[in-house]
Amino acid sequence: MMSKSSFLQRILCLFAISLSLCATAQFPGVETFSNSTAPGWLFTGSPNKAYLTAGVIDAEGDGYLRLTSNEHDQSGIAASGQVFPTHKGFIIEFEYLMYDGLRIFNNPANPTGDGILFLYGRFKREPV
Repeated sequence: MMSKSSFLQRILCLFAISLSLCATAQFPGVETFSNSTAPGWLFTGSPNKAYLTAGVIDAEGDGYLRLTSNEHDQSGIAASGQVFPTHKGFIIEFEYLMYDGLRIFNNPANPTGDGILFLYGRFKREPV
């Protein structure tokens, strides 16, 4: 027959194992883009690269990721090569701002447009 202390030790051991399994299932991938660097991210685009505004336009800690400027025919890309498990699903949250839609030609009859695409997939990350 098993003693109470042996039983409690086994329960505590199982509890510790279950906690370690839960901990490895989490993926805390957070990037605010508020500083002048974003380790692990690649910025590219055409005709100019996307960039972080901290240290250029905004103060360190108050910056943003700027994909394009207020001009026509541009693309900006921010890509992360971080690999993470998705067998339990994942959630992506982000805030974005689009502005100055009529400012280029200052003509309400000739509106401009912005768009955004979030792409998830298995691909090789290389500069464009």
